[in-house]
Amino acid sequence: TPISGTWGCAPVWMRGGRGPRPNSAGDSMCVRCDGKTPAYLLPFRWALRGGVGLFCNSYVRVRSFGLENLPAEGAFVLAANHSSHLDSAVVLAAIAQTLTRSGRRCYIAAAQDYFFDNPVKALVFRDLFDTIPFDRNADGIEGLRRCSLALEQGHPLLLFPEGTRSVTGEIQSFKIGAAALAIEVGVPIVPVRIENTFDLFPKGGRFVKPGTVTVIVEKAIAPTDVSSLDAGERYRVYRDLAAEVRQRVVDARRRERMPHA
Repeated sequence: TPISGTWGCAPVWMRGGRGPRPNSAGDSMCVRCDGKTPAYLLPFRWALRGGVGLFCNSYVRVRSFGLENLPAEGAFVLAANHSSHLDSAVVLAAIAQTLTRSGRRCYIAAAQDYFFDNPVKALVFRDLFDTIPFDRNADGIEGLRRCSLALEQGHPLLLFPEGTRSVTGEIQSFKIGAAALAIEVGVPIVPVRIENTFDLFPKGGRFVKPGTVTVIVEKAIAPTDVSSLDAGERYRVYRDLAAEVRQRVVDARRRERMPHA
């Protein structure tokens, strides 16, 4: 399975009881999850994020549908299909105004071996783009522990349950990590469909083509109470939720009304 069996047996650290906690102080990879940025980094953060926002509203235009489905407050998991390095940027551009009004940030779980493979990239993505390193080559436990910090602070988290970019543009199977995280932390999971990023900047592409990208936000799915279930039963709940989220992403259709600006 994508996540070790110990996940479902006693994830005490996610239920607020005793047990191992995510070690943000001793974890050099761990992003700040308190919604704050050191003052000396703020100008760089504003400049870089402003540049990405301008890019996503000019060269690449983002059309968004279903923003009313985003929870009005508190933490939640965004689970989106993944076929391009544009995906995170366009989702953040689509939901930016909604989150800003409620004083929340959206954190992003991203491949540790790609975005954190040298100190400069680690600084940029960790401190300026609120990116949480996720080790794709491990069992996923440490990555989910890091992700739980952002959720526990009341901030949304963007995850790509496929685990890697699709090389065909077709939606792949969803791993259970995002579903397990939402259930164990007790937050809603929101399916998100991203269209056309593969055509503009596929895996292996060298340049981004101009064009329009569509982001469709589906209705949130409330977390299931699994406190009385054993490991096997928990795993089945995780698996079923992951399958439901994937199906909602596959079935998402552009709404027959004007998109959000």
